Amino acid sequence: IKQIEQNTREAVKNDYNVNIDENQDFSELSGLAQSINIMMSKIREQIESLENEIEHKTKVENLRRQFVNNVSHEMKTPLAIISNQVEMIQYLNDEEKREEYCKSIIEETENMSQMINDMIVIYSMQNDQDKLQVVYSDINELVEFTCRDYDKLYEVKNINIVEEYPKECHAYVNEKFFSQAVSNYLTNAIKHCSDNGTIHVRVVSQETFVRVEVENDGENIPESKKNCIWDMFYKGDNSGLADSQKGSGLGLYLVRSIIELHGGTYGFENLNQGVKFYINIPKVQKKD
Repeated sequence: IKQIEQNTREAVKNDYNVNIDENQDFSELSGLAQSINIMMSKIREQIESLENEIEHKTKVENLRRQFVNNVSHEMKTPLAIISNQVEMIQYLNDEEKREEYCKSIIEETENMSQMINDMIVIYSMQNDQDKLQVVYSDINELVEFTCRDYDKLYEVKNINIVEEYPKECHAYVNEKFFSQAVSNYLTNAIKHCSDNGTIHVRVVSQETFVRVEVENDGENIPESKKNCIWDMFYKGDNSGLADSQKGSGLGLYLVRSIIELHGGTYGFENLNQGVKFYINIPKVQKKD
């Protein structure tokens, strides 16, 4: 009994990691030792659960702070532009200039709105990454529906869109987030595709994974920027784009976050006359 008492004291000091010898001379003492070991095992499990919960809450709080700081920082520039242009409008008599300023204000407002929407998606994913809801999905259908959302933009830039889909291709995905990732690739391709150029969209069925490719004509991505393009708020060189085409710098970071949550991979390849972005996610042969 004294030995069991001593072992119990040692267990408390060592975070309940000491196991008491259950091979005692008397069955009553063996039963007592076994009961204490079970109790300490339960305590260890509860301690581990509490530590994980604290770690998760700390992570969520850090993400919340980062979210607020990032939004605050990135909003300063467009707000300053809007404030300055609104102030100037009241002193302008030139109707053409007034219209130009109003158009610029609308564009900055739309960019801010898109930035906020993207940040909310990122935050919600990171906050609930352990609860990602996935369903058995037809990847061909998801990609094709997403492509149709941009038919008007193809017409505006006179872009030829070429789509290729296999006979059957399924995977477990969160349809909202996955469509968002494909959408971000498409908007990126449209921005950087030359007028009268071509965008290729392919779904490729491999043995163990599904590959989605979005390829556009245009300039290659410099080797020095191949890693940083996936960072939050990285905007690169937008000098060749119209204001209405400049993004929030969150598009590719959002793709990265979504595909990592799905246990997939992502990347790009420079081509002779353009760039091909891709997504690989685990394939499902047939529904469970």
